Amino acid sequence: MVRPQEITKTSYGQLVDLLKKIYAKPINTATERYTFHKLVQQTGQSMQHYIEQLRQQALKCKFGNFEDEACKDQLVLGVGSGHIVKKTITAGGRANL
Repeated sequence: MVRPQEITKTSYGQLVDLLKKIYAKPINTATERYTFHKLVQQTGQSMQHYIEQLRQQALKCKFGNFEDEACKDQLVLGVGSGHIVKKTITAGGRANL
């Protein structure tokens, strides 16, 4: 922690970093992956918004090199359009998100 007399010598960035260390809660990868695998396209939700939602959640999951494949798999499982599912499957996994 920073003592009161030292605070004037501490930069804003250093204070922000210190506060993040104290108050930022660690990411629970298992919980984030559970949330990711429960994502489905909502009624009226655009495909673009659903894909963005998948991408944002995938970042929290720490999939590493598997991130693209995880997103494609969840897209197939969670999309509401049978046409999109068929198109993705027939593309042999080469579909780009």
